[in-house]
Amino acid sequence: MDAALGYTAEIVPALPPYLHLLGARREALPLLKHASLPLSHSLAKLEKENDACARMAAAQAGASDFGALRVPGPMGSISSKIIFDELTKIIEEILCRNTCARTVCGV
Repeated sequence: MDAALGYTAEIVPALPPYLHLLGARREALPLLKHASLPLSHSLAKLEKENDACARMAAAQAGASDFGALRVPGPMGSISSKIIFDELTKIIEEILCRNTCARTVCGV
């Protein structure tokens, strides 16, 4: 998915610069006070922490949107592959327009 979305190590680090909390038991919540990274259930709040968090939150949101576009069915099924291939072409066209508009593509 990283390749399809154009993510590189410079854009998205190997480990997130924040903790995105998706759920927790009530008795575990006090342990979160000791976290050394920014922590929230909200990507909108996390992206305001710093530049690295903003880049990672945008990447996470994009990956989530990308995943939601596939048709229902097991990943790797024929319909998923067709949708993935078409989305990859669309993303490549968008990236090309944004990065090489005047130099390579002439768009």
